[in-house]
Amino acid sequence: MMKIKTIALSVSILFLSSCGILIPNTGSPSKCYNPYSYSILKDGLWGAWQTYGIAGYSSHIRYNSKQCEVFIYNPYGHPSDYDFKITIRKDTAISDGDGWTSYQGEISIGQYTSIADTYTLRDQGKTIRATIKADKKMTSALEKNGLWGTLNIFYGDGKGRGFTFYPR
Repeated sequence: MMKIKTIALSVSILFLSSCGILIPNTGSPSKCYNPYSYSILKDGLWGAWQTYGIAGYSSHIRYNSKQCEVFIYNPYGHPSDYDFKITIRKDTAISDGDGWTSYQGEISIGQYTSIADTYTLRDQGKTIRATIKADKKMTSALEKNGLWGTLNIFYGDGKGRGFTFYPR
């Protein structure tokens, strides 16, 4: 009886960790995960990572041979009513050598975004050229048409956004 309980517990732990429930940074690079946290870059300084306000948001990714588009939107809405759309040009990938890959692209900030700060409010409804940096997990995920890891988006003068995408 003790052997059966041990086996059942082992299988349960294996199942939970494979779903990313027990160990938050496990997942599959070929899957599109929803935003887990975000940070804001103001005047060249990064703020703390926050989960408040974004935890319920959804993400959608659209790929073609030249670029991918990441949509972050209210889960009760449609991806076309995004809060943020990040366009990443795949042909511009440059490895930084420190585990990050830089891409050129743009960020579009939705007209009525609810994940806002004073910088975002000034940029609502705009599309701005950006440099996008992806960590190792995200770079691997982008190659497999997935969304898993960290994206840091630098735009304007000392402004930016960081998003993490992980299983919950």
